Amino acid sequence: MVWKRLVLVALLFVVLVGCAPKDTKELKFSKWTENWSATLIVRQTEGDDATQTLKLQYTGSDMDEVGAFSYRVDSVGNFEGSDATLSEEGTFEVSSEASATDAKVTKDTEAEVTLDWNGETVTFPLDRNYYMEMKPNNNG
Repeated sequence: MVWKRLVLVALLFVVLVGCAPKDTKELKFSKWTENWSATLIVRQTEGDDATQTLKLQYTGSDMDEVGAFSYRVDSVGNFEGSDATLSEEGTFEVSSEASATDAKVTKDTEAEVTLDWNGETVTFPLDRNYYMEMKPNNNG
């Protein structure tokens, strides 16, 4: 009986330590252009890979002219895709994981987006909106 309780307490301890909050860094970038609005959110947990989420909104006058498009994000760990399509609302969202060796999020991190659609190509830097380091609350 004592061993069962000891094992249960040990398992509970392992689960709680594994779920402990970690330091997190988050950057948000955005830019409006003549035809596109782009937002990139980069989240990195200390020692883990970074997650990048790209959100696009077509702001041009004829959404039907876009068709399938390709995108490339140059930031912490580049990522790209092709044959992407907009939703009925003219939006597109994709996330990508970057390995910890490629993903060093700092307040100096920069980001750039390239979009190819309907024979047009546009490349633009994203403006950094904020950089935030979040530390876990150890007060209890």
